[in-house]
Amino acid sequence: MWLSPTASGATTALIVGGSGKYATLTDEQMATALGGYFADDIRVNIPYPGLPDDFALSIEVGTANLHEAVYATSAPMTIGGVSEGAPVVIAVLRKLMTDPNPPAPDELDAVVLGTPSPICYSFTGVKYRALPETPYDVLVVKAEYDGVADWPDNWLNILAVANAVMGADQLHVEACFYDITQVPERYITTETRPLGGVTTTVLIPTPVLPLLQPLVDDGASPETIAWLDKVLRPIIDSGYGRFWRRTATADTSFAAQGDTVSHDASTDLANQEPEESPAQHAPDAMAPQEIHASTQSRDVEVVDRDSDGGSQSDIAEGMPDDEDTDEVAATVSEEVDDQQAPAPAVVDPTEPDHRGAAEDDPVSEADDAPSPQGPVSADTATDE
Repeated sequence: MWLSPTASGATTALIVGGSGKYATLTDEQMATALGGYFADDIRVNIPYPGLPDDFALSIEVGTANLHEAVYATSAPMTIGGVSEGAPVVIAVLRKLMTDPNPPAPDELDAVVLGTPSPICYSFTGVKYRALPETPYDVLVVKAEYDGVADWPDNWLNILAVANAVMGADQLHVEACFYDITQVPERYITTETRPLGGVTTTVLIPTPVLPLLQPLVDDGASPETIAWLDKVLRPIIDSGYGRFWRRTATADTSFAAQGDTVSHDASTDLANQEPEESPAQHAPDAMAPQEIHASTQSRDVEVVDRDSDGGSQSDIAEGMPDDEDTDEVAATVSEEVDDQQAPAPAVVDPTEPDHRGAAEDDPVSEADDAPSPQGPVSADTATDE
């Protein structure tokens, strides 16, 4: 058994890793994830195969291991999944809804980071499943333009698709270590589900479009990057269902967090007041306790937010005037060196001890492909 005794009153975080070298997470990686979200918890890395060429088997084994761990752990607890580990959390939530005596809503909550989009399942033999309706609170975190977790809604928007493909490589892994307490409030939305669970979604802003990052790396002038970003970003944003972002100023007023960040830029691309977001008026960033409020051991009220629609940006204004360009250029900082997160060694997963079958098998509808491939993610590309 991989579990440790739970201290009285302490929250235990049961965390499933991603694919390849991220299948097994170190305690340091878990403690620093999302800017220390799990730092005060008892952290347990749940065995997960993370096989790049057998996504279905990985989910099956990981689901059995996490499901067993839930019933072997004293409440309160958080179940978490990173990249390819996120579908394991979703599968366990589905199983809990069919169990005769699941944990109470105040005993368990969930966190999913970088959940693969439906397109990532295309060649895996695994059916995509969204978060189920449950009474449990769930925190969803993804990086803006990460092609693994933030694929465009409109696949015909070629710029958005190309930007997302490049974003998968640039953003998917580093988002795990981003300090989500620094995310402006307008990028955070909450929704109370029919069964009472509250889903909080945190979209980590991306200051520099992935399409433009190679130009930044090659030393393109700040004026050039600022002008291209001003032209391209509204077109790319129109490929997503985030209507409030289409007329909002690109939020690049803060540096990306963590040592793994490959850029540090700040621009005011549209030179206009940002439109109201789905969030109500609030401080620019949420306090750590507010983001962590959904768990049973963090007694802070989650702030509800109303949605405002937005009209399509007018991007046919041509070049910005000299004053705008100078102001933009003055705020674009030099790139910083990439530093990769430490790569934990892959270990053999614990043999799962199946505790009954759910009504709905989370891993189903396998296709006839002789060698199903896992989601196309930065985890697999660089090593969900």
